[in-house]
Amino acid sequence: MSRRSLCLLLLTTFLSVFSALSPFNALAQRDILPSNGYFLASDAENVRQVWRLSTDGSTQMLTYAPSNIQGFAVSLDEQQIAYFSDGRLWLQRLDSEAQLIAESAEEYFLTPAFSPDGTQIAYTDGGIWIVDLNGGTSRQVIADKPLNDQFNSILRYYVGQFLDKDTLYIQYFDYGPYESAAFPALLNVNSGALTADEQFEPYAGLSMTPLADGRLLFTAYSRIGGGMPGLVLLNRDFVTSQILLADEPRLKEEAKSDIIMPMPDAVETQPGQLRFIGERLLPAFGYELFDYDLTTGTLTVDTQSLKPTESWSFHQLSPDGKLIAGLANYDWQTGQGGDLTIIELATGIELDLNIPANVHNFHWHITPTQP
Repeated sequence: MSRRSLCLLLLTTFLSVFSALSPFNALAQRDILPSNGYFLASDAENVRQVWRLSTDGSTQMLTYAPSNIQGFAVSLDEQQIAYFSDGRLWLQRLDSEAQLIAESAEEYFLTPAFSPDGTQIAYTDGGIWIVDLNGGTSRQVIADKPLNDQFNSILRYYVGQFLDKDTLYIQYFDYGPYESAAFPALLNVNSGALTADEQFEPYAGLSMTPLADGRLLFTAYSRIGGGMPGLVLLNRDFVTSQILLADEPRLKEEAKSDIIMPMPDAVETQPGQLRFIGERLLPAFGYELFDYDLTTGTLTVDTQSLKPTESWSFHQLSPDGKLIAGLANYDWQTGQGGDLTIIELATGIELDLNIPANVHNFHWHITPTQP
């Protein structure tokens, strides 16, 4: 090797090491979010598309649908997107064009769901359907069922999320002349067998989070006066349920404290440690943070005031429980999207992110923890 070649090699090696160790390079690549986020926002043609908010705070449009996307899901490896647009279900692999995989007659487009290995997609259309992405076939696992009562009520099933390759969490509703409530159930996508707790309380605004030990955590919109439990734990067999907190958790501590009704979201910050948002309705509207220890049953109230106000919608805690995301100034009547706002809970500081206006359906990408 010549002296010149050796000098160039040493210089290149030095620059590579310097670049890797440079604080400026580390700053440029520093993650400010614990996971990627996904949302809907309009493109230059005012068509609603799927966007990604990366951990470094940058945003990127991922789809190019010709008409508005109503609902979507992202695969566990974040390489595939399934979305509803113009009455059709499409699959967008990030390295190729979107392909049509199913037609849908549903009036309301809900979120599809990927299996953990990304080979199946579940969607709602008069029941629950499964698309096999390897074979390209679709099959209905369970169909909506008329109840043949005087009100022509229908038992309707809606996709939630896969718990494993064979088990799908779903919700079912009794659609009739009166306000319906959601019941949770587990559906075996191979046999069509349904597992539900007959004693389980109906919930409005139900959400479900798998915990590290395999149990399922449910949150709900409670009612004042001992109406419905607001934080419930179930085993995967749906046989054993445990009410962790009923409504008004603050009333357990002080008889004259504020009443907490809805619990919009909950996460497991570490095994056995839960954090959830409580929505305070009296004497003034606001939000508070609660931490709950599954082992000791200890409820801790974070007394700091959260910045979100009544103009916020769709509150979501980040997977590590350190950030809260919401859509400010969301207009329910016109369907106009909101301004995506993410706040660091420890400091109350709003993150300065370059995010498109009129955001819909934001969610963090959460990787399930296997028991």
